[in-house]
Amino acid sequence: MSVQCRSHTATATVIGLVSFLAACAGDVPQSATVDSAAGALPRKDAESLAVAVAPAGSPRTWTVTIQGLGGVVPGMNMTQTAAALGGTFAGADTTIGCHETVMPGAPGKIGIMMIDGRVGALFTADTAIRTDLGARVGDTEAHIDSLYAGRLSVQPHKYLAQGHYMVVLPNSPVDSLRRIIFETNGSRVTELRTGILPAVAYTEHCK
Repeated sequence: MSVQCRSHTATATVIGLVSFLAACAGDVPQSATVDSAAGALPRKDAESLAVAVAPAGSPRTWTVTIQGLGGVVPGMNMTQTAAALGGTFAGADTTIGCHETVMPGAPGKIGIMMIDGRVGALFTADTAIRTDLGARVGDTEAHIDSLYAGRLSVQPHKYLAQGHYMVVLPNSPVDSLRRIIFETNGSRVTELRTGILPAVAYTEHCK
């Protein structure tokens, strides 16, 4: 049985979603919600997490985990991201603000959200990309619930009356800022995101 934490409004803001996730998980540090409206990442925590889970020379895999995807770990700075991508990265000069680019060499379309020079989140609407438990875009909400039973919190969608954010909570304290989010239309997954709070909760990405 999954944990079902639900808000009373379907028009929750990004700040509300981040606060909701923190309340449901009970394991998010104070820094995770700092300046969420402006898009700032908790820099010190993000950097230490990236170093901890992505040592140099890690092989690229195309399975979504709570730590990242394709060798890219949310929290990485531009130098680390370029190295993970084989030395080429179209977003390497984006050091200020929020920017989106496409991950090169991926088997499907994967977006990278860069915030002030760090990876905030990775996102895809491509059915070719799966999580480590086999979940992907197009899966039913019931299937996601069965795969991640006991690790899910569910929040109403910001725009779709029947939609949800199905949020996978971390198992380990070292991943306390990290989430996988399945965005749904109320029936099936329409987008899959992995990243660090608050960026991973941005429904509109950098828009």
